[in-house]
Amino acid sequence: MLGWQEVILIFVILLFVFGPTKLPKIARELGKAMREFNKATSGIKKELNRISSDSLENVRSSSTGSSQPFLKAADAWKIDKNLSDIAKKLNLSTEGKTNENIAEEIIERINKREKASNSTIVKR
Repeated sequence: MLGWQEVILIFVILLFVFGPTKLPKIARELGKAMREFNKATSGIKKELNRISSDSLENVRSSSTGSSQPFLKAADAWKIDKNLSDIAKKLNLSTEGKTNENIAEEIIERINKREKASNSTIVKR
């Protein structure tokens, strides 16, 4: 924490550097920037709270026997299909593997390709 002596010293230095005419303008701009920053962070916090409350509501509604299990099954099918499509494009076998295994192999293959492309860029 800054004491009053340090604050006065900083103010005097700023006064010498920027002059008495520009210092109020700089203070206003700094205030506007702080307001915008606070507004943006509060918007992000609100959005995160909304997402977490929506997720909680989905869990509650699925436990009461709504149509959520059907939606979850449809989402799982989409994930299976997408993972299979990506694995085929990377020439990976998917037989007898779980989604987690397929995803890990996809990530490994992509990392290998990125390392190979980065090493060719460095060599040039």
